[in-house]
Amino acid sequence: MNLLVGLVAPAAIAWAAVWLLRRTLPAKTDDRGLLASAAAAAVFIGYVLLPDWAALKPERHWQWLPYVGVAAAAVSALAPTSRGLWALRWALLAAAALIAAWKLVPDWESLYPPRPISIVLVAAGMVALAAALEALPDRLCRPTLVALLAATAGGVMLALAVSVSLKFGQLAGLTASAIVGCAIACLRREAGPAVVRGLAPVAALLLVGVAYAGCIEPDPPVNPLLFIPAAPLALWLCAAGPLSRLQGRPSIAAQLAVVAVPLLVAVIIACLSPPAADSW
Repeated sequence: MNLLVGLVAPAAIAWAAVWLLRRTLPAKTDDRGLLASAAAAAVFIGYVLLPDWAALKPERHWQWLPYVGVAAAAVSALAPTSRGLWALRWALLAAAALIAAWKLVPDWESLYPPRPISIVLVAAGMVALAAALEALPDRLCRPTLVALLAATAGGVMLALAVSVSLKFGQLAGLTASAIVGCAIACLRREAGPAVVRGLAPVAALLLVGVAYAGCIEPDPPVNPLLFIPAAPLALWLCAAGPLSRLQGRPSIAAQLAVVAVPLLVAVIIACLSPPAADSW
């Protein structure tokens, strides 16, 4: 029952949040943060519905994950209407990623690389993924991208459940389910490029965060997990070259294919890594 709630509730909450925000916000309101706010709220509420091991007052590094999503959504909602606001938005996102990494990276003596270096690497990975997704051309920042982010989160969930533990799989499942709810909401009323771009920071911080938290939990770490969140970057193959000339259904098929291949490879490699004896 807990597993079912963790997989279904965030999707329903995200869909309901998108529907409610569209009905209540003024027509002229910038909706860049629409999907981001819905996804972050769904992850947080879904986390609250988990059993007692998911403490609201963080006692372990991975228990900061729902707060990471909320921080990313707050920054994502800032519309870069000028060069100054654009710079401020990315400065705040970098700060949010750095704080998220500081909370998610534990202070274990056995941690490698050491904690200061790991904090910088995790934060850099979060910002780089968010920047690469937001920089995609408008024609690629469509509901298809939301669906691919959901598939990527699902890959992280599967790999964590198999190679680490079901509990970490549930944590990743919150993000996967929330983005699925956003994708379903986009079916009824397609989201524009700005709205889809707004989801990128939340997806990036949560995917990198949960993949890293799960990766380091066993001994030895399951390093292939770190490559799964990067699968959507393969969309850049559709931004230039022969694939960029495709339109309509062939273009969508190409986008699905270029992401599915590295995603499946990374998930299979991670799943083939046996769980450690002391993983909880």
